[in-house]
Amino acid sequence: SLVLPNTQLSGTLPPDLGRVEHLRHLDLSGNSLSGGLPTTLLNATELRVLSLAGNAISGELPDAGAAAYARGLQELNLSGNALAGRLPAALCRLPSLVVLGLASNRFARELPIGELETLELVDLSGNGFNGSLPSDFKGARLRLLNVSSNKLADAVPTELAALVPANATVDMSRNNFTGAIPQAGPFAA
Repeated sequence: SLVLPNTQLSGTLPPDLGRVEHLRHLDLSGNSLSGGLPTTLLNATELRVLSLAGNAISGELPDAGAAAYARGLQELNLSGNALAGRLPAALCRLPSLVVLGLASNRFARELPIGELETLELVDLSGNGFNGSLPSDFKGARLRLLNVSSNKLADAVPTELAALVPANATVDMSRNNFTGAIPQAGPFAA
């Protein structure tokens, strides 16, 4: 483990950091790190937790399929950075991913999310996602789904009421949705 949050680190992330043998937990959140996110770090074979929230990391996440990401990754928190571009579908479908925090970045385009088999906490708030909310979540384990403060539009898919657990917290505020909200599952009044 390398856990150094809020320690005034600055500079860029060295690509060799992803080659550290047996690196399982990396938390460098709350520092002043900048530059891009090295692909070697995202596909470190034993990495389970990667938290770089609250830095100034920029660029795009690789969209090279599941091979670009550590298959055993369980928690990814990149909230509060300057990441932009598309959210890669392969990232959302990692077989072990439980926590996905990408809030307060500059992501845009449509959400690729679907088949969220393992995800429990998903925070995509404060970005520029647009288009419709996907109806193929399959998020039976979701406890939190936050897509607030984006540019999502169209109707909220009725399928979500059956796919997302009734006790999950769902925040879809500050978007451009139209039509009726399903009155079942987590949306029941």
